[in-house]
Amino acid sequence: MGRKAKVTVCVPIYNAEKYIKECLDSLVSQSLKELEIVCVNDGSTDNSGRILEEYKNKYNNIKVINQENKGLGGARNAGIKASSGQYIGFVDADDFVEPKMYETLYNIAIKNGSDIAFCNVDLTPHNQKTRKKAWFKEYKGRVDPFFLNKNTQPWNKIVSKRLIDKCNFKFYEQNGDGMYVLLMVQANGIVSTNKKLYNYRVGHSSMSTDYKIKNFQLSIESAREQLDELKKTNKYDYFEGYFVYRIIYSLLQGLAIAAKTNNKALFKQYKAELIDLEYKKNKYLSLLKEDFSTIEYVGIVHVLPANYTISKMLTKIIL
Repeated sequence: MGRKAKVTVCVPIYNAEKYIKECLDSLVSQSLKELEIVCVNDGSTDNSGRILEEYKNKYNNIKVINQENKGLGGARNAGIKASSGQYIGFVDADDFVEPKMYETLYNIAIKNGSDIAFCNVDLTPHNQKTRKKAWFKEYKGRVDPFFLNKNTQPWNKIVSKRLIDKCNFKFYEQNGDGMYVLLMVQANGIVSTNKKLYNYRVGHSSMSTDYKIKNFQLSIESAREQLDELKKTNKYDYFEGYFVYRIIYSLLQGLAIAAKTNNKALFKQYKAELIDLEYKKNKYLSLLKEDFSTIEYVGIVHVLPANYTISKMLTKIIL
């Protein structure tokens, strides 16, 4: 592109031929003209690659990177490396954004001198039944665990390249989202808008939604690595309990999937790890009540880890 990019948008793609055109159309029609779009074809085996080449040939602000499959985080890392924008955003290939999203986020970021700007999220299609809730909590001048817990996803945000470079930030290669919370902790200024400018697709499987035990093992590893990275910052004392909670939550998820997939040995392993963490004493367990009913909360925290046979029955209800 001729002008220096104000925002680079990284789009990781893996077998997304069904949705990628809607995603890219929403990006090339953005009101912010100084927009760079970096598409990372992460080893797709469908027609995604051909579609990307078509858009690259048509629009001069689109870059395409083709690589062997490295997972969602690995694809986003490749996008970051190829980015030249002042700010960097991330869009999943099955989602799409509103026409003024990046102009709005860039303007409020610059106006407030903020490292991170983010918007509210809409779920699409609207008639799709789902247990998912939009990940958004308005910024009101304080970064605490309760704010972080609803703002860990990267896709409705832009983050300054300065902050990424300062933190030497990278996503956990096979687990695309969790590490982003470390940028939220270290940001010099955050600003938000209640406008629903990002459309998150529900009701299908994607790079980031798949109930395979391997994915939850990676989530646990990622949560542990997040705690290790937090130790390198001056925020450790304040956020330690919350980051331990993130490990506990990942272990509880892994416990449920182990029961669902008849993996008794892994179930016992995760149960032992939860006991070692004295998980019931963690004050942030109450955050689970934001996403589950009281009965479900009791089932997840108290019943699920107690008995393998009962857990197998419980997972039929909560998964």
